[in-house]
Amino acid sequence: MVDELLEDLLAEKAEADTWHDREVEHARKLLRDLRDDGGVPAENLKLPRSSRRRADVLPASLPPLGLSLDEVAAFIGISANKYRELEQRKRMPGPRLVDGRRLYDRELAHAAFKRLPTTTGNDHGAPLPHNDEAEDRTWDDLQ
Repeated sequence: MVDELLEDLLAEKAEADTWHDREVEHARKLLRDLRDDGGVPAENLKLPRSSRRRADVLPASLPPLGLSLDEVAAFIGISANKYRELEQRKRMPGPRLVDGRRLYDRELAHAAFKRLPTTTGNDHGAPLPHNDEAEDRTWDDLQ
């Protein structure tokens, strides 16, 4: 039962590209040990230090530059599938490769998001025109 759960977790993490190669190999070794020995000492169940979550390492005021697909999609406010679609259409940037790991540049994604058109046709992020007359007449009905 436990080994099936570990196998599922390993497959999910490897597919989501959220672990480095050495972390995946470490998890596979733990799984082999569990199957071969009938149990693994508790100290061997700890993941390598490098697998700690970024949230545990970086302060909240220092967001990471490189994001996974799920993280960059959430940063933009869309699903990972929608991000991939926009990436294929060259509307969002592709990932950088770091030793085979795909990391999306948060700043490039932010800049690409700012270039997307708006529903008002105001494509460049300039302030919308201000209508002083409409604002001044807001309370006229109450007089």
